[in-house]
Parts: sequence; structure tokens; C-alpha cells
Amino acid sequence: MSQMILRTGMTGRPSVRLNGWPWLLPVLVLLLWFVAAQQRWMPEQILPAPSVVAETAWSLLSGDLLAQWGFSLQHLALGLLLGAIAGTLLGALFGLVPAAAQRVEPLFYALAQIPTLGWIPLFMVLFGIDNGLKLAVIVKTTVVPMTINTQQAVSSVPLALSEAGRVMNFSRWQRLRWLVLPASLPGWFTGLRLALSQAWVSLIVVELLASSEGIGYLMLWGRQLFQLDIVFVTIAVVGFSGMLMEWGGKPRLFAAGVLAAAGSGSSGVETAGQLARAANYPLFCWCCGSSRPSGAGLMGQLFSSPLAVGERFVQGVANGELSAAMLASLR
Repeated sequence: MSQMILRTGMTGRPSVRLNGWPWLLPVLVLLLWFVAAQQRWMPEQILPAPSVVAETAWSLLSGDLLAQWGFSLQHLALGLLLGAIAGTLLGALFGLVPAAAQRVEPLFYALAQIPTLGWIPLFMVLFGIDNGLKLAVIVKTTVVPMTINTQQAVSSVPLALSEAGRVMNFSRWQRLRWLVLPASLPGWFTGLRLALSQAWVSLIVVELLASSEGIGYLMLWGRQLFQLDIVFVTIAVVGFSGMLMEWGGKPRLFAAGVLAAAGSGSSGVETAGQLARAANYPLFCWCCGSSRPSGAGLMGQLFSSPLAVGERFVQGVANGELSAAMLASLR
């Protein structure tokens, strides 16, 4: 199963590399599964035999499996495309325009800290439980890593390249095309790889919660019918898809890292000024929400005024509900 190769490195010490060991754990798990099914360690309805799961997989291949898998991949591709475009543009804006980063970046990072599952109830109200919900969740999941990695990649262009562009009298467009874009590609691909894995997980979660199609819906359907062989097949498909995405998301051509330029410190006055500028956009949103007429149509019913939210926040702190909920979440 495994092949041992003995090599001598630069230091003269022999090094051992074992080929085939990555497959050892899956084989052991499969053997344990086979023995457990044969010895009836668990009821057959809960732990079907590998042969039963294989027969179910073969029958599903000519049925709904490929169709549901295709639905999931279509939603993933469209949501990933939209999220990657939005995240790339937003990250490039933060990295190339410091003024935009100072004003919008704090609000973006505050919203990014909210888990994707926390947005699902609001997305259900806004987009329903159809395909719009899936796209909204995938786009939100994709935008965050794409924005962060694109911003870091754009702002970490080596200083030597910037100086070379000034010496050659490059225009802003030429610097962006010939210097910034090639140097930021490794970081951009890293963000795309992270976004792909997170978007796939989020899509499966949404299909389990609220969907009428997709591989997650097929998994939920098998669980409701207590046909765990279907559940095992869908788990294998989800894991196999994730493995393919992980393997395909390693562009060795762009594996070289980018040297970050040395940053400079800032004084306390500059820091205070940055904090004041960062608060401009949230204050603007607060004023717009406060000036909204009460009961203004559907949006007035969906979104409470900032004053009402603030009053509810103060009440939650005063009566202890907010602190109790936070302690329950941290346990």
C-alpha cells in the first residue's frame, strides 16, 4: 500500500518520504465501516452496509443525483462569480484609495463579523426561500474573503515595483496594469480559493434549511424518509466535490508570494482623525434611517428606525437579557 523512498537532502541526512499514506486513513475508515455493518454494532437503518450505499449510489446516478448536484453547482458558480466581482472591486477600492478605506472599511469589517447564518433570516424576508436566498448567501460568503485578500494583495505591492514605475514614468493605468495586477494575483487567487470552499459549505447549509432542489435538499429528503443510505451518498458527493475544489484551487503557477511594503506608524492625532473619518459613513446611515417616515410601505415594516433599535438595545442591557444571551452563546 505504501512505498518508502529514502532520499539524502542538502545536509547529508537521509529523509524518508512515504507514498500512499494519505489513503491509509480512508481505507481504515472503510474497513471499520464494513466490520461494524457486518457485526451489527448499530441497527441497519442507522448504519447501512457499504454495499447498500454503493447500490443506492448507482441507482441515484440514473435518477436525481446528477440533476440535484448540477443545480447546486450552477448556483455556486453564479453566486461565486457575482461575489468575486464585487469583492475584487471593493478590495481594489480599499487598497488603491485610502480615503475610501478609512470611511467604509470599518463598517465593512463590522458587517463581516456577522456569521452567514445570522443573515439567513433577513435574506429569507428579502429574497424568499427560492434561488434568490442561495445567491444572496453565496455572494455574502464570497465577498468577505475576496475583499480582504484583494485589499491586502493590492496594498502589498513591493516598493521596488512602485519606484520602477515612477522611474519609467508610468501612468496610473499603466501602473495598475503592469505592476499592481500581476503582483496581486497570488493574493487574489488565495482569496478565491477561500471563497470557493466557504461558499460551498454555505450553499449546502442553505439547501438543508430552505430549498426545494440541490444536493443538500436531497440529503434532507433522505433523512426525512429515514433512508440513511441516501444521506451517506450525498455526504460522499459533498466531500468529493469539496476535495475537487480544494485540489483545483491550488494554482501552482501563482504560488509565489508577494513581499509586503514596510508600513509607517502614525501619531495619536492622526489615529483620532482616522477614527472620526471612519464614523462618517455609519453616522450618515443613522441619519438617513432616522429621517425615514414611520410606516413607509414594506421597507418601513421590515426595518425599524435606528432610534427604536437603540432603545431596544438599552432595554436589553438594563434588564439583563442581552448579557444573558451573550453568556449563553459563549458557553
